[in-house]
Amino acid sequence: MRPRRLALFFFVAFLIASCGTSTPTTTASQEPVLETDPSSVEPRTVRITGNIDGAGNFSGETTQTIWPFRDELASEADSEAVFVTYDSDGNELLRQPTAVGRQTDDFVELVPYESGIRSVLPGGGPGDVSIEFSFARVPELHAVALELEGREVWRESASANSPNVEVETEGSTVSWAATDPDGDSLTVLAYYTPDDGESWETVAGEGTSFTTSASDSGDARGDNWVDLQQLALAGGPEARVVVFASDGFHAAIAQTEPIEVGQAAPEVFLSSPTDGRSVNGRTFVRFEARISVPGQPTCSDDCDDAELEVTWSSDLDGEFARGASLELFPEPPSGLIPLQSGTHLITVTVADTHGNVVTETVTLMVG
Repeated sequence: MRPRRLALFFFVAFLIASCGTSTPTTTASQEPVLETDPSSVEPRTVRITGNIDGAGNFSGETTQTIWPFRDELASEADSEAVFVTYDSDGNELLRQPTAVGRQTDDFVELVPYESGIRSVLPGGGPGDVSIEFSFARVPELHAVALELEGREVWRESASANSPNVEVETEGSTVSWAATDPDGDSLTVLAYYTPDDGESWETVAGEGTSFTTSASDSGDARGDNWVDLQQLALAGGPEARVVVFASDGFHAAIAQTEPIEVGQAAPEVFLSSPTDGRSVNGRTFVRFEARISVPGQPTCSDDCDDAELEVTWSSDLDGEFARGASLELFPEPPSGLIPLQSGTHLITVTVADTHGNVVTETVTLMVG
């Protein structure tokens, strides 16, 4: 069979639904859940990742996610690597041949597993190949195993107890403690909503998507806490954090009461003119700032929807324009742009309706 060249990637889910009553205590989800709300979601996808070495030994881990299962990693009917799931009585629930990932110089190639599979890197012999497998979690799931060429090489079974997770809030700082009575290692994820469940963002754990407005000063997050006010997040009067902890088979969820979080300041990048540029006063000059507002798309041409006030000023001529993007052309009768000759410190100032003001400066020499 000809190998297929596929990028190994995973699903991204968009969280848009509202959830029910908040509770600061640990809750292990047992009931059917809403489609996209992490505060009430039962873990629905089990993910196994690991490596198979040249001797056919597997090392890996089992994790869970709250996202709906999506079969994006191709199964491989001819592969001799087969994942099998079981219930507590030892009955098979699922048997799935699975492709393995073989690293090349430029990409990961998905191929059927077979004895003595060889690396395609220069000088490579039998060696590690990666394997990744996701499947929809069902309530009766108790164990998952990997078979290579008909021989079981790995099995992991559910432990007796679910993990515990608790959250605490002090001002804009949310901390959590996740423990497992069986001593299992846990995957912990924290999700943030600024609008009581209308939208969600991952703020801690795998897949974290936030940036800090504290210039990576270390004041924004730790291993088991986040300071929401120090993150580049959309604010809101009813923000909440939901914390999800899983041992691979069981899970627990806890969430905060509504928290008021102030809107993070916009971020501005002055893309034109570049710092130190020299221009002839008889030619046009483009001024452009790219502005990012937490919770909104980046804007440059039209920032009205973001409710921003953008002004341009010079230390020699004062304010000379408004708007995120503009061009200065020579004006009659002088035939010059409306900036006097000399070295200007150009400042773009961005103000939002929440009282945040940010600036960016460049030096522009006009001849």
